[in-house]
Amino acid sequence: MRELESITVEDVQAFYAQHYGTATMILVVVGDVVAVEVRQLIEDHLGDWRGAAAPAIVVPTTPVQSAPQRDTVFMKGKHNCNVVIGHASGLRRANPDYYAAVIANRALGQSTLSSRLA
Repeated sequence: MRELESITVEDVQAFYAQHYGTATMILVVVGDVVAVEVRQLIEDHLGDWRGAAAPAIVVPTTPVQSAPQRDTVFMKGKHNCNVVIGHASGLRRANPDYYAAVIANRALGQSTLSSRLA
């Protein structure tokens, strides 16, 4: 709670300037609208605002565990359970095998309701 009490208006403004901008913004318009009118409204209200630059995304390499690990979490009153089995790998979206691995995972075990192993 002390952290919240110590935040200043300047802190919030600095955070906004550093993190908010069009580089990472996704704008969604839903409803019975006219695209040309929506575009004009956006241009009228946001103009040439660019804001903060997109942050660099760095995904570190995941180290493979040296030994198996088991965690058991008891939840009083919970009548069913989920079993999750995983393995760290270096597979990233840019890897040509990524989508094949995702499909195999979904078919064989991702969901307890729709997978082949369920």
